[in-house]
Amino acid sequence: MGEYDAQDNELYIYYDNIPDVRELIRTIVHEWTHQNQPILTKYHKYPGSYSRNPYERAARYAELKWTPVVWQELKDKINK
Repeated sequence: MGEYDAQDNELYIYYDNIPDVRELIRTIVHEWTHQNQPILTKYHKYPGSYSRNPYERAARYAELKWTPVVWQELKDKINK
């Protein structure tokens, strides 16, 4: 639903694939986490399973930690 381009230091969010605001938050948190990781120098040192890559695991952990916090803050303010 999104990606981080480390070469350009840009987050890309594919809005057409995102069904709701909560998923948008989750995607932004995930990709922003990658933006704060040494993607260019260390991400590819972990070949094999995407789900076992420590940088992906950290991004998924950040989703679980921060999406509910941000959602709680925003949910009552959406469409008002």
